[in-house]
Amino acid sequence: MGSKRKRDEASPVRKRATQSTNITTSVKLTELKAIIENGLKNHPMKMAARQYLSNTKGEIDIDQLVKLLDESSAQPKSEKLLKALTERGENMPDFLTVRDINDSCLECTLDSNKHAVYVLTITLPKTIYNNMKNHPKFRKWKIMKKAHVDGEFVYLKGKIGETTNFYNRSKSYYKKNYSNEKNPLSRVLAYLKTQDETSGERQFREWVRIWPILSGKNMNTEEETIKMETFCSFLIGPKGNSGYYYVGRVHNLTTEAKRENGERLIKYGKKLVKRPGEAMITRHQLNAIRLNKLMLEMVEGPDGTMITRNQLNAIRLNELMSEMIEGPDGTMITRNQLNGKSLSKLMSEMIEGPGGEMVKRRTIAVKNMVEQRRQSICRSDGVVRTGFQQGMVTRNSNDSEEAKNTIDAFVKRTNIYQKPGYEEPRVILACASKIPNLCCYGLSC
Repeated sequence: MGSKRKRDEASPVRKRATQSTNITTSVKLTELKAIIENGLKNHPMKMAARQYLSNTKGEIDIDQLVKLLDESSAQPKSEKLLKALTERGENMPDFLTVRDINDSCLECTLDSNKHAVYVLTITLPKTIYNNMKNHPKFRKWKIMKKAHVDGEFVYLKGKIGETTNFYNRSKSYYKKNYSNEKNPLSRVLAYLKTQDETSGERQFREWVRIWPILSGKNMNTEEETIKMETFCSFLIGPKGNSGYYYVGRVHNLTTEAKRENGERLIKYGKKLVKRPGEAMITRHQLNAIRLNKLMLEMVEGPDGTMITRNQLNAIRLNELMSEMIEGPDGTMITRNQLNGKSLSKLMSEMIEGPGGEMVKRRTIAVKNMVEQRRQSICRSDGVVRTGFQQGMVTRNSNDSEEAKNTIDAFVKRTNIYQKPGYEEPRVILACASKIPNLCCYGLSC
């Protein structure tokens, strides 16, 4: 009997049958490959995503990706993580929740290298969710409209991310101040953190959880970790991951992928948005207004005096760039000097121009800048100007409070107001130039 049992266990037929229950079929691999390829077609960072998902030959080996996913998951050969990412039932939300993590045992053991692909889940009591749903601002957010109600709890879409130090990354979610963040997930986290602080119950860590779902020796490098995070993100799709539309890290991207990302950001920044009671402006202009407002805030400087954030940044930058470091030839130079030499060398390189001729980088850069500044666009004050005209407005407009005080002091000092025909200073439009709405505060001529 014993020898028969051994023969059965060693039988090739029995071995294949056992493996077939654990290994993804070729049909399913084809379906998974189609999911990835369709995702790449419409992804704004398709070149970066393809770079990470491809093997050393530049091909997307779906069999290898599935194998890596399985080996780095909590339960190898069970395919539980793969099913959780791709088989979202009718009564299930499009994103992973605490219930998925617990029911399918998706939380894995963290490897000694601390690299991990993680899932951030948001589980709220109905009372908190109803407060957000009834809020005139929050209820318009897509993340609220896609919430999944399960009894007394409500699940909101979290994100799938990657990190090279899981402990530090998870701590940062709980310590971070989200007040200045503008993406939907961060705005939800900012609200929950506020509720947590005002209630005094400290439940933020219970509402927001970070779970490692992939970790292992196959993810020793940053690029390998990003590869698996990108694969998970594409499998679950944009409806299941708040971070779906951003891939990897800029310093890892190829030149082509960086250019694609730059073009994506420029296109996004040119979209028009409406400000309450004001004219339509681009996202670039809106961000510039917000940044300007932030940088004019008063903060305490190094010597204890109150200065603007702009002034504080200038002081810090000046200190940093004045530091002495070792240059390429071994001599000690400032960071400013090193940057100047590096930039001069880069801009003097000969590259292929638009017409196929070899030209310096500097020539192409200047040409592109001039073409961009010749374009007429609607500025923050609602007036259409070219870049050159806007530059003149910025340099020559003197309708600021400082300019007004200077003119008023001049009037008082010279007693010009006592002369016949004197008119008080006022804001006027300088019509002598061809610049639309160049505002000046001064005396009438």
